[in-house]
Amino acid sequence: MGGHELMGPERVDELLGIQTVSDGFAIVDRACEAIDRTASDASATAHLLARGTQVVEHLTRVLRPTDELSDLDGVVMLLNYLFAVGTDEQKAQLGRLFVDHIATYLPILQRAVEEDGIGPELVTLYSNVIGFLGHDACEDQLNADFVAVMHQYIARSTMGRSPAYLALANLYGPHEHASTDLSGAIDDVMKVLDAAVKNVEYGEREWSIGAPLKAIANLSTADTNKPLLWGNANCMENIAQCLRRSDSEWFGGESAKYLRLARNSGVECLYSMAFNYDVVGRIPDAVALIQRQVNDPANAVDPETRHTLEGALSYIQAKTAKSKLTAAAIPTEPSLATTATPPNQPATSEAPTPLAAPAPAPTPAPGGCGGHPRRRLEQVKESGNCHAEGNYIYDAKKECLFLKVQPGYRPDGWLAMLMSAKLYVEPKPDYEQDQSWLAMVEEQLKLLGVWHAIGGASDGTEPPPPAPSAPAAPTLGPGVDELLAEIRALREQVTRLESQLTTVQGQVETLVEQAEDANDKQQPGKKSRFFGGSK
Repeated sequence: MGGHELMGPERVDELLGIQTVSDGFAIVDRACEAIDRTASDASATAHLLARGTQVVEHLTRVLRPTDELSDLDGVVMLLNYLFAVGTDEQKAQLGRLFVDHIATYLPILQRAVEEDGIGPELVTLYSNVIGFLGHDACEDQLNADFVAVMHQYIARSTMGRSPAYLALANLYGPHEHASTDLSGAIDDVMKVLDAAVKNVEYGEREWSIGAPLKAIANLSTADTNKPLLWGNANCMENIAQCLRRSDSEWFGGESAKYLRLARNSGVECLYSMAFNYDVVGRIPDAVALIQRQVNDPANAVDPETRHTLEGALSYIQAKTAKSKLTAAAIPTEPSLATTATPPNQPATSEAPTPLAAPAPAPTPAPGGCGGHPRRRLEQVKESGNCHAEGNYIYDAKKECLFLKVQPGYRPDGWLAMLMSAKLYVEPKPDYEQDQSWLAMVEEQLKLLGVWHAIGGASDGTEPPPPAPSAPAAPTLGPGVDELLAEIRALREQVTRLESQLTTVQGQVETLVEQAEDANDKQQPGKKSRFFGGSK
């Protein structure tokens, strides 16, 4: 029977052989086959999703914790197929259906692991659902129970190991300081990506490109994972290799929509790691790869995606252009460096020499974020990995923090002593109390000779006054002078705002008193319901 004979909702039930939904397990294989045959007909697919969802709900109701894993795998396989072809709205519905029933599925999977059974379908589905709905889709206890089963899988099941690692990556990858160690997951995801790029088996199964790319995109969201991803020699090259492929070269025959999602995940990985100069240097055609995504008409309907891609493109173009200012794009021994001062020795620093005359600083947009190179290009985005890069230098006890003058750079905050660095660091509210981070900031300010100039001291003591006969301090340089001027302006602005706040608070208190007095006159002995009284 040809595929064209099976199109249309009226043929779906005939294809499935459904008389009643309770036919259940007998139609799972036929349903999976039907999905492949009806994928080109939207109305048939929608009807199949509706009937398939009914079947899943029925089968879940009849499942018992003592049932065979093969029964569970049948249900989950059907859910996986439905999830693969559904729209975003349908995926959300199927994901919630899965979350509602995960408590039924886990005991069967737990028993299968203990009996050396194999049930990778459920692991893959959990990874897909969490990757789509997000970490908070399931309750913490369910996530914890699932993670416990995943670690058992990793230890005992060759076929289930990689799906388990992918699930952990999607579950905890986007979160800073995840409660579970992801180093093993990152290593395995890299191997899955390598196998997918080479079209070879890994872990006794073949892989499509999209699964590892989505996991890496989730992992690259968290600062704490980035050094592990950068440290893998093949990671960025494999991602670039994926992006270089044409549609016909992608393994697995993914749909055009899935290809775009996978490609965007790859660009997201490239984008999130683009702020490490050494990593970008490994991909000479990074600009062309992202430009292709920007020019893809399919991305025009998604302003957020397009904006992200344009921001990545602008940033990498700027970095590439700047690398041509010197003979060596990434100097092994940079001549512009400040050396960390050993304890009990005076701080010293080399004044960086500009590579080119600074261009006029751009005027920040109202409410914008100053002149950070990326912020000038993309006002609404925040560079989350800047802190991680600087923190890595501090934690690794690097002896040098390499500085490189950026033509046209304008300091935009109290961490702008790194305005010449190849690492751009901006404060984030959740890091302001990080003592190790503040210690690094203090050290760099001391090396630049401006720690006392801005009145800073880690122990809270006032800086010593200068000797009366001391000569005038030499000019600290245009970058530092601008920083100090900005700090003074910010202090004046804070003082004005505090004064305005005091005035407003006084006005509010007066209005409250007047309202209470007026209410007491209207209703003697009864408090206003707006100020603690009853209605």
